[in-house]
Amino acid sequence: MVLTPCEYDQYTCDDGTCIASEKRCNLLLDCPDHSDEVECSVWIYSHIYSASHPPPTPEDSSTPLQLNTSLLITSVREININTFTIVIDTSLSISWRDLRLKLKNLQPLMLANKLNETQVWWPNTEIKDASLGEVEMTHASRMLYVRREDEPLPSFMSGEYGEGWLGLRL
Repeated sequence: MVLTPCEYDQYTCDDGTCIASEKRCNLLLDCPDHSDEVECSVWIYSHIYSASHPPPTPEDSSTPLQLNTSLLITSVREININTFTIVIDTSLSISWRDLRLKLKNLQPLMLANKLNETQVWWPNTEIKDASLGEVEMTHASRMLYVRREDEPLPSFMSGEYGEGWLGLRL
């Protein structure tokens, strides 16, 4: 239980200061004591969750999991017609829904909702060309984010938010 002078839509800092609820876990230090950025994990750990198994589909267990993919070519570095090779920079985004996850502290800005990639399931990726030739991939970075789709649940004090989509950026 927390006794607080703050309004229902405000967060109580550890020093008793009141700030708007939206300012909690927004990657900015809004409380004078910086307590608004403490314990801002977006995932509520569950001992029954398995990162080695893909999420079940909501409709029917025989339906494959829907993966939404987007491949953006950001630059063409080299085209060699003698060796039939091309060197390109790309950004691959994959999103899916995992209803097994319990989430909290989700922000409207997806980049603020980063997950630890070792804690949750995410798809393995492999790129092949049309001729099934060799494709050399170098990951500059891999990041896993949650996209908030709903407004927070009525009680901000619980810290829990609604459903979201997981997104992988390679």
